[in-house]
Amino acid sequence: MWMKLKMHRETMEKELKRVLTAGSAINQLALSANACGCVALTTFPLGVDVEDIELLKAKGFIERLKRLAAELGVVPKNVSFQRGENFEILQLKVLDFCKRCEFEYEGERPWPDVSIIENRSERGHAEKDALAVLSCRGAVEEELRRVTGFPIYVSELSVFALKCGCVGLSANIRGLRRQDLTEFPYFREAAQGLGVMPKIVYARFGATPSEIIGITARDTCERCEKYTEGLYLL
Repeated sequence: MWMKLKMHRETMEKELKRVLTAGSAINQLALSANACGCVALTTFPLGVDVEDIELLKAKGFIERLKRLAAELGVVPKNVSFQRGENFEILQLKVLDFCKRCEFEYEGERPWPDVSIIENRSERGHAEKDALAVLSCRGAVEEELRRVTGFPIYVSELSVFALKCGCVGLSANIRGLRRQDLTEFPYFREAAQGLGVMPKIVYARFGATPSEIIGITARDTCERCEKYTEGLYLL
């Protein structure tokens, strides 16, 4: 799966540069699954502003992103963007929402910083690669609960490809303390099951070093491999 994401990130970046300017880029392409059941394909662009959205629609970039999402098993029911404080685009997302989230996305602006590009009455739900990520999220959450004995919550799991060349699997977590998890070999196995062969598996901390808010399994590029010192390895 990671090889496809890596290739698709490069392809979509070339398309973005064709539509806008050579200075635009896609920093990350991620296929994700949420605990509620939503699945999504998300791009994290650079050098794209809110005023560029209409051009991206007119030149076919949004349509191409929807086709890619469908190819990966995300039924394109919704397309939205998240904007930053300076009206830069932080995310472009194709979403296959669950029944609960469908109501939140009925309006033009479900969240203050999120705007809808289009809603579609598509039928069906996650399949192919998206279904694999959705199933993996549940399995990681279940294993964390088993090894810790606590009701750990995995809010999101995503497979990602970065511009630098790194690829990996990342989980956002609630309810996990550092003292309750000193190793977690299952996450490496989960990443391998999705085609990622991680060189490192590490925890991410919240406001305090006692709270683990995420776990990442990463196949690092040559540049990032040099900057892994200080990570809390699992």
